[in-house]
Amino acid sequence: MDALRELAFCQKRLERYEEAKETFKNLGIEIGSPYEYRREINTCDIAMGWKKIQTPEFRVSLLEFNTQAAEYAPSLYNDKELVFTSDRSSSTGEGVYGWTGNKFSDLFVVNLENQTVRNFSQPWNSTDNEGAISFAANYQEAYFTRCSGGKKEDAYCQIMVSTLRNNTWTAPKPLEFQEPNINYGHPSISADGKKLYFSCNHPDGWGGYDIYVSDRTEEGWSPPKVLSRTVNTIGNEQFPYIDGDTLYFSSDFHPGMGGLDVFRTYRMKSGIGPLLLTSNRPSIPAETILAFSSTPTPH
Repeated sequence: MDALRELAFCQKRLERYEEAKETFKNLGIEIGSPYEYRREINTCDIAMGWKKIQTPEFRVSLLEFNTQAAEYAPSLYNDKELVFTSDRSSSTGEGVYGWTGNKFSDLFVVNLENQTVRNFSQPWNSTDNEGAISFAANYQEAYFTRCSGGKKEDAYCQIMVSTLRNNTWTAPKPLEFQEPNINYGHPSISADGKKLYFSCNHPDGWGGYDIYVSDRTEEGWSPPKVLSRTVNTIGNEQFPYIDGDTLYFSSDFHPGMGGLDVFRTYRMKSGIGPLLLTSNRPSIPAETILAFSSTPTPH
C-alpha cells in the first residue's frame, strides 16, 4: 500500500497526471475509502489546466554555472553576484553525505557577468552542511543554515548569523531562540531588518515543516511565532523569501503541480492575503527576476 501511494505521488511529480489519478483512485479502493484521495485527484485536474496556459507570467531558463550536483537556495549578493548552496565536488572537506552520496553542501558565490564560481570559504563553510543564506539589505549581516552533529548522532540544523566588521565576516553563531533536537533553516530577513522568516519542524507547529517569523527587539530576536494556516499546512512549508509585502515559499501540500512548488501570499491590513501560485498575480512587474531551484534538498 505504501508503494502504491509513493507511485501515485511520483507520477504526479513527473506530471503524468492521468496515471496519477488512476493510481490515487486504486489506492482509495485498496484502503477501503474511495474518497480518501479525492483532493489529490482534483489537484491533478487543476494541474493539467495550468499546463495549458500559453502565456505564463515567468520564463524559466537554466543558468550556465549549474552542474550535475545540486544547486539551490540562491540569494543576491552585492550588485553582480549570487550566493547559492551546492554539494559539488569543490565543497569543503572530504566527507560524503549519506543522504545524497555527494559532498557536504557549501555556500558558493557566482559572478553573474562572467559566470565564474568560487567557494565562500571560511568562516562560513565547514565540513558540515551549510546553505540557504539571506543577507540584510546593507549586506552587513548574513543568516544561513548549518546542519551538524557528532559521530553516531543525528544532525540537526540551526540558523547561524555572521556580521561584517572591518570587511571581515565574524565567526557564525546560532540564534539564541533555537531549541535542541529541532531543525531550523531557510532564513529570510526583511528589507528593514526587523523580521526574520524561516522554516522549522517544531512539534507545536501545524505539521511537518512550517514557516515562522521572529521580530528584532532591543534584546535580540523574539521567540518565533508560527504563521497562520493560510500559509502553513499539515505538509511541509519551506524556503520562505520575503520581498516587501509578498512572501514566497515552497509547499508540498497546497494544490500544485507536484512535489515542492513555489507559492506566494501578501499581507493585507486585515492580515495575510490569499494564497497564490506564482503565475496567478499579474501585478508583479515584468522585469522581476526569481532565481530558484527545481529540486530543493532538505537543508
